[in-house]
Amino acid sequence: MHISAGKKSIKHIYLQLLGDQPRTPWKCLMFGNAARPKAKFTVWLEMQNRLLTADRLSKWGMQVESKCNLCQREEETRVHLFVECDYTKTMMQKLMHWTQNQNIVAATWEQHVYEVIKRAKGKSKEAQLFKMIYSKVVHSIWI
Repeated sequence: MHISAGKKSIKHIYLQLLGDQPRTPWKCLMFGNAARPKAKFTVWLEMQNRLLTADRLSKWGMQVESKCNLCQREEETRVHLFVECDYTKTMMQKLMHWTQNQNIVAATWEQHVYEVIKRAKGKSKEAQLFKMIYSKVVHSIWI
């Protein structure tokens, strides 16, 4: 690549090489989050649908127990673990009450992500606290 002197900045070249990439709407959960790196990484895996849930492992041909380890009722999927599971709902409800936040009520994964993003955006103390608590809860549910 030939760069003419003084005409282009490194940022401009980087953006040119990057091309048109869709924006990640949940990036606000990653940046400015005071949670431990492993908790943030678990959230990143959750949002990318990369957690090794029972449904994903069985699709790869692995023999695993398909029931949710928390409630023992439904198949373990990302949606079940973080939206539908009664144990998770109760845990989130108690934490939201403790932090004086409104509970996350979502029927679908998309609604859940929308609510999480809405609360995590911004630099307010509430948004900072929510990001950290959400990351810790997701990590605790997963481990």
